[in-house]
Amino acid sequence: MKKNSLLKAVAFLLLVLLSMWYMSTALEGGLLAFKQYVGSLSVVNVSLALLLSMLMCQIKAEVNIELLGNSNEKDSSHSQLSLAYSLAQIIRYLPGKVLGVLTQSFYLTGKASSVAIWRANVLQFLLTNANSLPVLLFIFLCFWDGGLLYFLIPILGSVTFFYLVHSNLMVSILKKVPMFRKWAIKASSIVDLSGVGAKKIWLLLNIEWLLFFAAFVFLIGVDSWQKAIALSALYSSASILAALVVIAPSGLFAREALFLWLGTIAGLDATELLSLGIVTRIFFTLCDLLFFGLRACISYVLKGEKYEQGE
Repeated sequence: MKKNSLLKAVAFLLLVLLSMWYMSTALEGGLLAFKQYVGSLSVVNVSLALLLSMLMCQIKAEVNIELLGNSNEKDSSHSQLSLAYSLAQIIRYLPGKVLGVLTQSFYLTGKASSVAIWRANVLQFLLTNANSLPVLLFIFLCFWDGGLLYFLIPILGSVTFFYLVHSNLMVSILKKVPMFRKWAIKASSIVDLSGVGAKKIWLLLNIEWLLFFAAFVFLIGVDSWQKAIALSALYSSASILAALVVIAPSGLFAREALFLWLGTIAGLDATELLSLGIVTRIFFTLCDLLFFGLRACISYVLKGEKYEQGE
């Protein structure tokens, strides 16, 4: 078992190093282009993008809280749960994505079981990515063929996804897959997705997409919203694939390399893609930090109010 774990770690490390090398090939002579790209960014647009992204972070926290809700051992406040989630998002920038979940579990010790927190995060990952497939497929087909009838794809896909979740059919399907069978059996006994919570989660996941695309449009420039949405779809696809590289902190280098690779396949300029990938990485890192700071301030204020009331 230890030997297999070591081999996996080495394989992931080699993959990260390969990603770094691949990105370095696009960096040659691209420093000037990167500076020009950063200089072209609008402060107002970036600020609006940050605001939308922070709202998106809160939406993600709401999904996590909803999935964790049925497993709360004590009546944790909404502020505590949001702060724990935002802290976990910061810790995931360290090597090994599990550190974020472990930090969230440690912060909520005595308020929610570590097993429930782990399963809530795994469920959120699966549900988010499952709902993303029809959305990304629609965008790629639209820009490939230009047909607006493809708009039916995310609608039908999202409705189908909601039905699978609401009826708990998704869990039943996962039970038939050997890789997920044990987890699905345990998860079905902890998190019930057949009630009102499923409707709320479905709505939140789609709002999350709208905020993500809107933020990308402002980040790149409102004058080229079609290009912004297409690039955001490429970036999302790269993020989903990079999430499999567990050893990379928040998919660092792997996400950017995949974004560069997917973009060049689509015929886009490598230097522009790399510049956008770096800026986007910095942007979302800053967004996570600001969101954590905001949740920490809110938690501090609420604790102060409770203390005064107690006196």
